[in-house]
Amino acid sequence: YPMGFGKLDTLGMFPVSALLMFGSFHIVKSSMSKLSMVATSASVMTMHMPYLAMAVVIISLCVKEWLYRITVKAGKEYNSNVTIANAWHHRTDAYSSFIALLGIVGYNVGWTSLDPFCGIVVGAYLFKIGVDFFKMGLEQLLDKNSPTHYALVTKLLSECDGINGTNELIVTQSGQYIHVNVEVKVQEHLQMTEVQQLLDDVKTKLYSCDALNIQHLAVIPVVSHVYDQEECGYEHTHENPNKTADKNVE
Repeated sequence: YPMGFGKLDTLGMFPVSALLMFGSFHIVKSSMSKLSMVATSASVMTMHMPYLAMAVVIISLCVKEWLYRITVKAGKEYNSNVTIANAWHHRTDAYSSFIALLGIVGYNVGWTSLDPFCGIVVGAYLFKIGVDFFKMGLEQLLDKNSPTHYALVTKLLSECDGINGTNELIVTQSGQYIHVNVEVKVQEHLQMTEVQQLLDDVKTKLYSCDALNIQHLAVIPVVSHVYDQEECGYEHTHENPNKTADKNVE
């Protein structure tokens, strides 16, 4: 497994996103049912000890929000999307507690439709988050270029001395790891030792970037003027030296 096991992290995003979408569906379904009861003036349950309920909900909201923040911080630190997706489970519980708090407050002031209305809004928002995580996991699984890391690598390469541009830049993400394959254009008059020094400088600059957790890095040098001619539509013909010698004999 030369590329490591980063895809396991990517695969873990799919069940997490599915749970988010499943939970959001039930939040919307329950909220629609409550809203229908309010609209039809159906009887609602009487709330006992509302202030105690508000205190419990506020404590639950704070704890879940704290768990979300420390989990998402760890996910960003280790560049783990599945950890970030898991953090949204805590944020979902925090949103649910917030909805319950609004419902309690709305019940006390007579706004019985406030709870189900907020539930529909939050449920739709959580469904969007689940879809976004599913899309992100699918793109990583299919090795699509990571836009954020691609832009960062391009910026770092442009700052390297002796590099006249890039060709075939590939920056993919596999879980918490980044894989980079790039062809850098160098001048044709450079010696092999000079080219090797340029490549070492490029690798050092990319590896030293804290925002890039690079596991695989391949930097291939190419002569810049060759690619410039190919881009202009020129074709290179290599004449056989034996044929040249035969012409001279004739």
